[in-house]
Amino acid sequence: MTAGTYYSQQVVNPAGPFSVSSQQLDVRFPDATLSGPMNAMRLTARIPQGRIDLTLDATGPVMYDNGTGLFPFLGGSGCYYSLPHLRSSGTLTLNGKTSEVTGQSWLDR
Repeated sequence: MTAGTYYSQQVVNPAGPFSVSSQQLDVRFPDATLSGPMNAMRLTARIPQGRIDLTLDATGPVMYDNGTGLFPFLGGSGCYYSLPHLRSSGTLTLNGKTSEVTGQSWLDR
């Protein structure tokens, strides 16, 4: 079933209230986390209308920006890639109503 509703939120966090791991995917903000291996990533987020709790499974190839993922940035280099085929499942809570959801997601990093 499609609800026909789209929600979007962008939040700029001041420096400090987040953490990242240099050993594995583990990014934590006050209202969101993304962690785990590519075949079992967990995404959780509190949004004004409720909450998202998903498991993401990368089912296709990684797309690397510029072919390698490396690009010139501020006198050094940066890394950018996309996971365009993520099997997604979990729950979405909007305005107090929780629904099971499945579908495809895309992650840019």
